[in-house]
Parts: sequence; C-alpha cells; structure tokens
Amino acid sequence: MACRNGQGVSVARGLVDEGIELLELCGGFGPVWTARISETIETKIPVSSVGYGPESIDAMYALFKD
Repeated sequence: MACRNGQGVSVARGLVDEGIELLELCGGFGPVWTARISETIETKIPVSSVGYGPESIDAMYALFKD
C-alpha cells in the first residue's frame, strides 16, 4: 500500500502504539522524512530506511519509469 510521506507519520505512531520494536522505511521516504518520523515518535524505537547503491539506479529507474 502506497502512502504519502505525511501519512507515514500517523502510521508510524499507530505501529508504535501496537508495540513494534523496529521500523524500516522504504528508501523513497528519504532522510528528511525518516528523521521526521523518528522525531514524531520521540525516538521510542529505531527508525531506518532502505537505500540502493549507485549500481542499482538504472535498474530501479527501469522498474518505476511508468
């Protein structure tokens, strides 16, 4: 399910309330939204995001260009 970055904040809050212990976000959130989500949940749990190296950029573009 795709969501807007702002929706990620409320989803993260709900997940923390449910008791999750770690949150790993899609790299599409980027460093700014990853930090915002972490701050919003008062860093109660670790929050990270997945990233792809430069060798993967062309393949990722091909997957999502349409």
